[in-house]
Order: sequence, then C-alpha cells, then structure tokens
Amino acid sequence: MRRIFLALLLLSGLAGIHRRAMSFSLLGEIPAWFTDQTGQFPGGDIYGPVNLGEEYRWNVPVLHYAFDESFLNYFGQDGVDAVEQAIQIINDLPPMSEINLSDYPLHSQRVNRRASDLLMFDLKSYALKAITEQLGLGSPSRFVFQSRIRAPESTPPITNYLIIQRNFDPETWAPTPYINGQLWTYNDIFDNQDSASVKSSTITEPVDPLILAEPVASLVSGLGFSVFGYGSFFTGLTRDDVGGLRYIYRPDNVNVDVLPADAIGQAGAGGGLGGSGEWTPIPAPSTNTAGGGGVVTTNGVFFPQALRGGVDKITFLRTPGLFQPNAYQITNRFSETITAVITNGVQRTFNQRVTRFLTAPDFVFSAEDLTEDPDPVVAILDRNSVATSNDAINGQATLDGPGQFSGTVNISFAKTGPVLLNTAPTFLAQPAFSSDFIWGSFDGSTNDPIVYPTGTSIRDVELRIFGSR
Repeated sequence: MRRIFLALLLLSGLAGIHRRAMSFSLLGEIPAWFTDQTGQFPGGDIYGPVNLGEEYRWNVPVLHYAFDESFLNYFGQDGVDAVEQAIQIINDLPPMSEINLSDYPLHSQRVNRRASDLLMFDLKSYALKAITEQLGLGSPSRFVFQSRIRAPESTPPITNYLIIQRNFDPETWAPTPYINGQLWTYNDIFDNQDSASVKSSTITEPVDPLILAEPVASLVSGLGFSVFGYGSFFTGLTRDDVGGLRYIYRPDNVNVDVLPADAIGQAGAGGGLGGSGEWTPIPAPSTNTAGGGGVVTTNGVFFPQALRGGVDKITFLRTPGLFQPNAYQITNRFSETITAVITNGVQRTFNQRVTRFLTAPDFVFSAEDLTEDPDPVVAILDRNSVATSNDAINGQATLDGPGQFSGTVNISFAKTGPVLLNTAPTFLAQPAFSSDFIWGSFDGSTNDPIVYPTGTSIRDVELRIFGSR
C-alpha cells in the first residue's frame, strides 16, 4: 500500500484556459527509470508514467466493490453515499465508442467556502480521484513535463536533465503541454544536491494562473501546483479525464492480455450477459483450474490469454451487505470477442463466455489510522498496486507496458482525527502546529456540510476550529 500525504496535496496554484487543447496521462507499473531522482515519491507512488501503447487497464466489464466494517463504523451511510456518488459518475459514462468529448467540461472543480474555512476534504472527490488512478489515469499536471534522466558531471561540476512529456492529446495522441485547455510549463527543477539521498523533479505550473482546470485524475499533482485543497470538490469528470479513459478502454485498442485468475469459461457463439453482471452466489467448480492455461470444456477450448480490445464500458456493482474476508462468494458472467491462435499460428476471432467466481471484491473501501512513523506525517488515503505488465506477451521490444489491473484494490481513508505537531526544544506547548484536516461531504448548495466521523456535528467542528468566537 502507498499513501497520499497531506503535504503533497496542500500545494496551491491556479490554472488558465485555452478553448480546444486537452491532454491525459497514463499509469502503469513503475518504470525502472522513474526513481526519486526523476520525480518519484517513494512513499506515495504506486504507479508511474507510461507512454502511448503502454497503458494499463481492466479487461473485465464489471468491477465489484464493497465497504468493510472499518469504513461503515467511521463514515456510516453518508460516507457510503459519498463514495457511491463518485462511482455513479463512472457508471454514467456512455460506452467509450460513443464518447463525444465536447459533452464534458474543461473544468469541474468548485469550492465550498464554509468547508474550506473548516479545513474539510470532500470524501466523494477523493474517492473519485483514487478510482480514476486505479482505472489507469495519471496526473497531467505532474507529468506534462517529466524528468527522464538526471546526469551529473564532475568536470565541469554540472548536472544535465533530460525532460520528456507524458501528456497526450485525446484527439491526435500527440504529446502536448496543454491540460484541459490551459498551457503549462516548468520554470525550475527541484534538486537537493546537498542531501545524501538526491531527489529531483520538475516543478510544473500553468502559464496563465487564472482558472481552475485541474483534472480529476491528479491524485498526486505537480510538485509546485495543485489547485485542489480544503473545500474543493468535483462536479464530475473533466474533458481530459474522459479523453484518457476513451483512449484506454476503446474497443479498437487491442492488446494481448490474460483474464483474471478467478475466470473460467467455454468457447461458443457468444451470448451471456454482455457485462451486465449477475449476483448468483453459486459455488466455484471443483474442476477446471481458473486462469492460467486453456480450460478444456465440452464446447472446445477456453482462451484466458488472447488479443482483446478495450471493454468499451466499465460498470461498478456493489456487493450486497458488509464485506467479510474469507466469506465472499460472487459470480459474474459475460461474453467477449477475442482473437486467439487456434493451431499452427492460425488466428481466429470469436466470442467466448466467461464466468468469474470472485472470492474477494475488485475494490474494497475502508478506514484506518494512516499516521506515518517514524516521520510525523499525516496521510490522507492509502491504496495498493494491482498492475501487471504484459510487455513479454505483446512483442519483441522492451517497453513499460501494455499491462492490466487484476486483484483487489484496497482504498483506505484516514481516520486519524485531529493532529497537532510539536517540535523540541522550542515548540512544546499547545497550541502547536496543525496539519489538520476533516473529512466531509459538501457541494455548491447552502446546505451544511456533512462531517465525519459519523455522529459529529458541524457545530462541533466550528467550536474546534474557531473556539467560542
């Protein structure tokens, strides 16, 4: 699990607008070149930037999610509703083959001033950020200009930096310095050359800092600029977010990949549920090893590994009831069109039916104390990598992808509570420095924000922040 820290997300900035220019960034397994000397946050990054054709994705149309006891105890039903509002934004997207980018805004960020004054982070928006990361989208504001090589020389004593772009236009796929219509640049490179552990990164920023246009897919933003902070919330996905998802999951984006290990199936003429999902809690079969290798059935050969296009549409379905580890059993059936080698190098395109016998959800949402030790750092959320590179089965060149996501994504929100920082020998009394934040749910209305943990009132928060004033 890797954590997103408060310090990384309190960096502030603004953004400008250009009517037509857009971009997206792609994520996958951390490339060998992506280190703390080229901008990696070792305590926060679970994925790294990848190039066109190296994208990572889910290859099943239905993703099952659940909430565990820790989440329900801390956030309650209001928290469940907030996360499901984020999920509904994804579910409401049409198939990628039908996407019209003009239907989506260049910026969807708003600010609730009351929530901002009360140091609140919006639970729905951070859930949406974490989900888009786990669907394969990176942070354009961070990777628009990305350090690729740091090369110091002793004579003369200089350091050379090779900078690349990992930001792509969703229409032309060309590298671009624009993000949701705004032109970005970098005016400096951070480099702590005097430290025993050298770290460096480009410091990206918008050329015209006037309009908020940060994409949702910016969980860890640029080192210098992130416009998302206290009181910020998203109304939906931006044009860049949708353009990136369209690139990854479009049906004509064909890669060789392997179905999850919990999938079995049979060859045939298709049919099935086409990704609509099924909640039949039937036992997994005692025969036919799931996943690896062909599974011989009465109708022919089942191909876990094959050429597959993007699934076109991802749908999230909630597991009924409370998630209990080691007591989970869900069945999902769908049909897919694949291209596979039948014999002697002959390829054939056909439909096959797939059944997943899940013993764990694809996504689990929880809450835990994420205070970092030994450094006094407060984490906002934690999540894990479920990426696997398929480069070895996709060609001769050594690349950083393509790849796939498979397994259980654990997204855990901090339940640490109020945090005060004291420093010896001069700052040991209260009031101390505060790195505080409060989870809340709010929008652009005049309604009071909902405060977490469940049972906390807005008045409790106001008294803690402002005292008796």
